[in-house]
Amino acid sequence: MQLPEDIRQKLNHRFGAMSHDKGKGIMFFCKLADISTATLARLREGKEVKESTVERVVDALEMYDNYEPAKTERQIMLTNRLQTMLA
Repeated sequence: MQLPEDIRQKLNHRFGAMSHDKGKGIMFFCKLADISTATLARLREGKEVKESTVERVVDALEMYDNYEPAKTERQIMLTNRLQTMLA
């Protein structure tokens, strides 16, 4: 099964050669989708993969788009202090 064209374009935009990712998010995304980087490359090229892989990638892409890293207590304190100073 091939990845739907709109999802394939999203992957190419996020992780393609011209993206600004520089490889940082690729490994995170591959872990989310439980795929290898070679499988990610095959998906971006539009090659055939298992249906279960396509389902995992679509789900992982949604999680990846909505991901926000957790802030530490120090980051929260500094953000609050900065907001107080700017107010």
